Order: sequence, then C-alpha cells, then structure tokens
Amino acid sequence: MEMKKWIKNNRHTYNLLLNVYMLGRKISVIPEYLFADSFKVIKNKKKSKSCYLILEYSGKSGLMTQMIIVIGWLKYALENNFILVVDMCSGENMYQQNSENVWEKFFLQPMYEIAVTKHEVERIKREENYAICPKKLKHNYQFETMFSLACKIRKPTITFPMPRDYLNRTNLHRKWEQIYKRNIRFQEPVYNYICTEYESILKNKKRVLGVLARGTDYVQSKPYNHPVQPSIEAILDKCEEIKESWDYIYLATEEQAIEKKFREKYGDQILINKRQYYDGNYQNKWLYDVHLERKNDAFLRGLEYLSSINLLSKCNCLIAGLCGGTQAALIMNDNYYDYVYLFDLGNY
Repeated sequence: MEMKKWIKNNRHTYNLLLNVYMLGRKISVIPEYLFADSFKVIKNKKKSKSCYLILEYSGKSGLMTQMIIVIGWLKYALENNFILVVDMCSGENMYQQNSENVWEKFFLQPMYEIAVTKHEVERIKREENYAICPKKLKHNYQFETMFSLACKIRKPTITFPMPRDYLNRTNLHRKWEQIYKRNIRFQEPVYNYICTEYESILKNKKRVLGVLARGTDYVQSKPYNHPVQPSIEAILDKCEEIKESWDYIYLATEEQAIEKKFREKYGDQILINKRQYYDGNYQNKWLYDVHLERKNDAFLRGLEYLSSINLLSKCNCLIAGLCGGTQAALIMNDNYYDYVYLFDLGNY
C-alpha cells in the first residue's frame, strides 16, 4: 500500500524511472538481437542430412500469439533448411492440462509427420542434428527502428510483424499470410468445429463487418508498452460511420458487457459465436489465471478463441484495436478484406 501511495503522489518520477528501466531492458537484449544467428550451432553433428529446429514454447500468451510465433520460426526453418518441431509439452502454457503437446491439440505439426511428445523431443536431441530456438529474442519493427544502423550491418533472424504493420509493412505481412495458408493445418475435430460454427453463423450472410473489441484484463490493467485499446464508444462510432457498408456485425469479444452494448444498439444484426464470457475486476490478474468450472476448460477456451478469430477473418470488413487476435485475423484473411480500420492509439 505504501508503494501505491508513493506512486500516486510521485507519478512523474515513477514514469521517468519506469522509462529508464525499460530502456535498460531494451539495451540488454541488443547482443541477442544483433547476433541472433549465433544460435544456429548444430548439436550432435550426426551423419544424417536432416537438421531439426526445436521451438520449445512456454509462456502465458494466448493461442493466436502462439500461432504467430510458430509461423515466424517456420519462416526461418524454411529459409535455412531446418525441419521445425513445435514443442509445447516441455514448458508450461495457459492451455496445458497435462503432458500433452498443446500445439497438437489444435494444429498438426507444420513440418513433422508424427506427433511430438516429450519422448520424441528427447529422441531428436539424442539421435539427430538439432538447434533450439532462442527464447529471449525480440525481433520487431521497434528494434529495427531503434537500431537501424546496426541492423544494416547484422540482419536479425526474424522480424515479427506487429498488428500496426499491416498497412506500413505489407510485404512482411504477405509473407506471413502465405506461410499460414500453406503450412498451418488444423486437427480434424478442431477443423470440423470451426466449419460448423461458420456454417451456422456466417454462411449466406452478405456484407458482414467483423469487430474485435478487447476488454477485461487488457483494458483494465493497461499492460506497459502494449497497444492502447479503443473505447467501446469509439468502435460504435466507427461502425456507424460505415453503416451503409454492412448488414451484420460479427462481434469478437471476451467480455459480456461489450456484447450487451452492441446488442442494445444493433439488436439482431449482431452475430456471435459460442464462447465463455468473462466479466469482473481484472486490474490485478490476467485471463490465463481464471479457470472456469467446466470439463476440459483450458482446451475449450482455446477452441472458442480460435473459432472466433477464424470467423473474424471470414468477414468482409474489419474494425479492431491492435492485439494478437487482430494480427491473427489479418494473417488468416489473406488480404481479402474489402475495408480495414485499425485503431492505432499508441502504447500504454
């Protein structure tokens, strides 16, 4: 409590110290950023010509961010003659309930023919040539801008497109779209689920505007250096501005209060998919800490999220704030939207 009181009374000093700290963190990763290719040290050096790139993923990011990270390393693997192995069973993540490979609950391996278990990862490390993806690299437009001179000397391994890059770095986004289209494949039950939702919600409906409206933990906690999300009023105003362009709105949101506001304004013109909403105070916690009392909750929340973004990518137009779900929808849409408006309001 004393710390909170000090921050409240010394907001300017606190912000200054925070900015200095974040700058120090950025500077600390410069060696990793500039010399990223040093990770390409092949372990074992067996006679086999095959070389595996193991992505050992752990973290609390949502499923769409996980997918985008896989696409990034898939791009690197394709360009450098690696076979990418997605390992989401060795580390903890928000969709994990046991020792299963979380990636394979939703997707097939993009370059590997069989399922990847901990046992299979250990076999590859023991018997094959392999390299492991570094975990701390921060390859994005911000770093290319800050260290542009150094980057001309030493190119980074991967430049991940940010949501705001959709308009100002179109070639980079097109590459991600192509890799997604060719290499990301759903598990059959997941594919059947999202197809069924598409048939019941969007099929035969013309002129559908997709809207992604983040709420809950993202808006209440305002995570530092993450894109500022638009207010619901701003999104509704933008929907009104182009009202002649749509007959329905498909609304992708995790907060029931947002769905209620849209429903009050547009009634039966609002389309939603089956998903569990979250409402409450999230200033001091994240959605990945919330566990619902239903069987197989971790998998179902990922499935509902994936289906929601897939539906969003099938709409004719898109209005959204900048976040991982927006980026995934843009990649999955493959540049077929008739109209895109992204709220770029800076960072928190």
